[in-house]
Amino acid sequence: MVALLTFLTLCCFALNSILSRIALSNGGVDPLQFALIRAVSAAIFLILLILIRERKFSFSKTHIPNALALSLYLICFTVAYVNLTTGVGALILFGCVQLTMLGRSLQTGEKFGLQKIVGTLLAISGIGYLVWPGVETPNLFYALLMAAAGFGWGCYSILGKKSTSPTLETANHFVKASIICFAAVLLRQHFFEVTSQGLMLAILSGAIASGVGYSMWYHVLPKLRTITASLLQLLVPIIAATGGAILLQEPVSARLAISALLTLAGVALALLAH
Repeated sequence: MVALLTFLTLCCFALNSILSRIALSNGGVDPLQFALIRAVSAAIFLILLILIRERKFSFSKTHIPNALALSLYLICFTVAYVNLTTGVGALILFGCVQLTMLGRSLQTGEKFGLQKIVGTLLAISGIGYLVWPGVETPNLFYALLMAAAGFGWGCYSILGKKSTSPTLETANHFVKASIICFAAVLLRQHFFEVTSQGLMLAILSGAIASGVGYSMWYHVLPKLRTITASLLQLLVPIIAATGGAILLQEPVSARLAISALLTLAGVALALLAH
């Protein structure tokens, strides 16, 4: 069950990437407004889900660090996403997520054997090979924003290991994140017209890919080692690229196939290490 939920969670992460790419690249919604709609949609969907299931919902004043980490990811990711090439964005984001979570693993005393180190490097090389054609010198400001997004997501994942009520906690995180995203939109003092397609994509990204996906992530995180959780996320670009080929009819290249094999082999090698 944990393996199945983890796979479905990674699919939700990949779906988020695809939906964000379509919505933001088409100019149907402003990045900050996309982050706000995404957060509000996730909060509403999860609250309704809890009310249907338990007939009550309780707002919590706790989990502020979780909400701050989530907001940092949501805002920085969407703003940086449209100002960096896909390759650069993926490398910076997943690189910072890995550094953040691996740093936490070292801090808590998790052991790294040679097989796990080799597997991790092999998986990272697979991602690097996938995105390398799109790598170019990035704008420093947006590169730092994407690095902050990676740090925020890494922290959000680390904090999730203490989760005891995943759906309720995630709903509260998105409620607080909605307030922070709304403040960011107001500070921008410039509103863009949101197209119907942009609105629908943002709602789907929030309600399904984020609301459901992040709840499942908080459900499985307590059952995974920090290093395992960080490694598994390296599969997201591969799933997203495969999903793009299926849903967006993007061509399946030899580069994608080789990258997928390298990443899958690396993750398997690391996870099978004793």
